[in-house]
Amino acid sequence: MRRIVFVGIAMVLTAFAARAAELTIEVINHSGETITAMMVHPVAEPMPPAADGGETPPGETVEAPSTLVNADENILANAIAAGSSDSTNITTENERCLHDVIFVLASGQTIDRPDTDLCQTAGIIVE
Repeated sequence: MRRIVFVGIAMVLTAFAARAAELTIEVINHSGETITAMMVHPVAEPMPPAADGGETPPGETVEAPSTLVNADENILANAIAAGSSDSTNITTENERCLHDVIFVLASGQTIDRPDTDLCQTAGIIVE
């Protein structure tokens, strides 16, 4: 009985670990300005086929569920000065790797990095 309970607990922990991942990304600032914010949003998944098997009508999209903790908030612990770098932690869920990354500079300008595979990226250079 103990063996079955242990195996069951191990399976639950393995399933949870597969659903959430803590990634560390190095942000290297070559932009010439201070980076004041970094937001990360999961890439929207295409809308599934219509229930009747037909095509999804043109222009219709589906809102992707957030796969990040605080997906709409600045995830930088501190601003990153021009010419320097810092690492930040990103929590993803459901093994989703593709995210749109948005950097905000001190001037208010934004730099977008769409479709960034965070699972395969150790660092992002902002220019």
